[in-house]
Amino acid sequence: MIGPENTQESGNVSVLLTAIIVVAVLLCGAIAGLGGAVVQKSRANNAADAAALAAAGGLALGRAPSAACAVARSTAAANGARLLTCVCGSGAAEVTVAIGAARARARAAVDVLERREVREQQKSGRYASDSRALMHRARPQ
Repeated sequence: MIGPENTQESGNVSVLLTAIIVVAVLLCGAIAGLGGAVVQKSRANNAADAAALAAAGGLALGRAPSAACAVARSTAAANGARLLTCVCGSGAAEVTVAIGAARARARAAVDVLERREVREQQKSGRYASDSRALMHRARPQ
């Protein structure tokens, strides 16, 4: 009698252990997927920031909004992202980019008085074409 009862109990333990292993593997897969999504969202945020700053830099240099959006598009592509929207005007640029399923928005603005100073300095030859120091980075609410 002792032999058959042991065989039946050890069979139950095997089934329980197999179920625990399956649940553990599924949890590991879910955690890995979540980690990948976080990394992708971070990359999208960085690409959006870079694209918005590039577009605002174009606006600060007196470029047309369409030219500023073209710079934003190439900057987003250089960061592995796809530019979804670009709105430029009044010294500010707001962009939305996507990397895979992750989307991110960023806005960069240039102070109007500082833009005038940049243009005056560019005309006199005292200012380099890099206007990033004059941009104010702001996250949309």
